[in-house]
Amino acid sequence: MQYNRDMLKEGYQITDYDRTVPGFIQLILYSLSVEHYTYGDPELERIQDFTKAIAYFYPGDKEKLRTASPLKILVICDQNQGRSQMVAAVIAELARNLGLNAEVKSAGQHATPEKYDGKPPGAVCTGLERRQLDMSGATVNQLVPADSDENTIVLLLNDPATVSDFVYNARLVVNRYMMDQFPGSKVPKDADQILEEVIDESAFLGIQFVLELARAIEFDDFERFVQIFKRVN
Repeated sequence: MQYNRDMLKEGYQITDYDRTVPGFIQLILYSLSVEHYTYGDPELERIQDFTKAIAYFYPGDKEKLRTASPLKILVICDQNQGRSQMVAAVIAELARNLGLNAEVKSAGQHATPEKYDGKPPGAVCTGLERRQLDMSGATVNQLVPADSDENTIVLLLNDPATVSDFVYNARLVVNRYMMDQFPGSKVPKDADQILEEVIDESAFLGIQFVLELARAIEFDDFERFVQIFKRVN
């Protein structure tokens, strides 16, 4: 199913839809949801192409995004071997295409970088690279105090009560819980299918996060952003 990419390619969000930034965001997320819930697969096997198309058709002030103050974005999960790696990769790709001056990093509250020689599991890297995301330089990172400062926007994928207190030194901490499908690094029989579903969920979350952040920066209004992504600091 090519629903979302065809809509972008044909420019429906400009000619036949609300031309505002909120309308554009609604269209993108709606198209992804329709494919996921109606057809069972959001068909984001080419994430890089899709994020480039989103950036190309983005109806807002891209110059304002390019000239905005630099940001640090930190995505946190438990071990930094799956969820936060995936979400951060999508965020970095779309932020770069939109021209946002953002340093994107992922980290784990209880990371074990020694487990895979300092890199995310091979299956995660292969799954993301199959979707056009370069993971060649990815590393597993233990969360440290220097990761979170007054310029950082933190996206927590775990229970906020489980993270270190220094995380809350950030400019903004928001929470969108994502279930760990491989708790304790257990690998179920249907691991490949589960991994693809987690990548799909991560892609949706990463795209939504960047688009809502771009909206907040462009209009200097974070009220909607902190409502969509629950603020915890």
